Amino acid sequence: MKLLAVNTLCKEVKIVDNYSPSNSSNGKSSMKVVPDKPIKMNNRDNVVLTFDTTNRLLLLLSSALILSLFITVTISQRLSVLKDHDHSRLIPDQNEFSTDSFLKMEASILFPEDVVNSVPSGFSNEEFRQWKDSLTRRRVVVVERGCGRMLNRLLWLDDGSRVCCRYRQNQDQIQGEIFSFYLSRAIGINKVAPTKLSIFNSSDPFWSQVASELESSEWEQGKLVILTKFVDSLTPVNIPHYFQRDQSSIADWSMITSSLLTNDSASASLPKDEILELVQWSDMIIFDYLTANLDRVVNNLNNLKWNSRMLQYPIHNLQQRNTDKLYLLFDNESGLLHSYRILDKFSQYHDQLLSSICIFSPQTVSNIEKHSNNTSLWSSMYADFQLEENLHQRLPKIPTRFVNILNTRLNSTHNRIQDCQKQLSK
Repeated sequence: MKLLAVNTLCKEVKIVDNYSPSNSSNGKSSMKVVPDKPIKMNNRDNVVLTFDTTNRLLLLLSSALILSLFITVTISQRLSVLKDHDHSRLIPDQNEFSTDSFLKMEASILFPEDVVNSVPSGFSNEEFRQWKDSLTRRRVVVVERGCGRMLNRLLWLDDGSRVCCRYRQNQDQIQGEIFSFYLSRAIGINKVAPTKLSIFNSSDPFWSQVASELESSEWEQGKLVILTKFVDSLTPVNIPHYFQRDQSSIADWSMITSSLLTNDSASASLPKDEILELVQWSDMIIFDYLTANLDRVVNNLNNLKWNSRMLQYPIHNLQQRNTDKLYLLFDNESGLLHSYRILDKFSQYHDQLLSSICIFSPQTVSNIEKHSNNTSLWSSMYADFQLEENLHQRLPKIPTRFVNILNTRLNSTHNRIQDCQKQLSK
């Protein structure tokens, strides 16, 4: 019987002819082993081995390069997130504020320092200017439906960032949006995303790559539009439970403070998340009272006439950033103009909300006091608008009667702060 021995390197086949049944003993077969001659490798074998080794090294290097690239991208993304949010202080790790913080709140109309320092600071002047200036170097490369109404668009820029573009139907809405933003800056409630004006023009490099697509969507050449910094990772916000007296009305301040107490208020800690929420809620109510905003909490209250569960639904045009729990107040188009025209219809809701708070951010109180009893608030807003907005000449001032309404509401807010101080003194 012939046994094939295969030399895998030289590919030679040997015939071993020394096996037969007669050579077996005790029922066992025997086989004469013919030793192989030493393997001689020719040049071709050396090339094959070298090529195989090179391939292995290249594979290892490629794997290492891919792993290094993955690590670099991951680190870059993380650093980008930290850079995007360096304007906001992340909430400290401790789970609760001390009882001492709550006692300070009971003894003052101002949130204590440790509470205020734990709330995200919002959009800074530096962030606004960096974003605004960066747009001059960017180009829109892709447009998508989004950012609210039918004609609004989400813009993708050539650096991968995104911008919300709001195409408003009339001048009032544009004025309401942009002046509400500058009001938020003037009173230090920096919860409105950076906002600026732009003109849609196919000859403008910023718009040229997507102009035909937008024109087919019935955008008009030369139309004034509003650009807003895109903020992602948002979640809806509901009316805090302690603001709800029942399913159909907002609680007053004495009921709210009672609901925040635990059964053993002298020694128990205050729930941190509710206090941080209350700080931002207080600012939002003041901002919406000044602008007479119709599209946030007032919307929920007004719709109770048709739906008794409206207070359990998320608040319209208010969301919270996941990274630091910052409140985002967006779509402020009704503020300062349209809302002032129909003030009589909705003023009861604004008054009800303003009466529901009696504790405030120190910075907000300081700014309210600085501008009250004079016309400096609108002057400050408009001067800031002229300084920061290169298209300010395209948009007229709001009518004098609306400036007067703003001043009246500012003084009403100041009066509320003073009333709270008097109640505390008693």
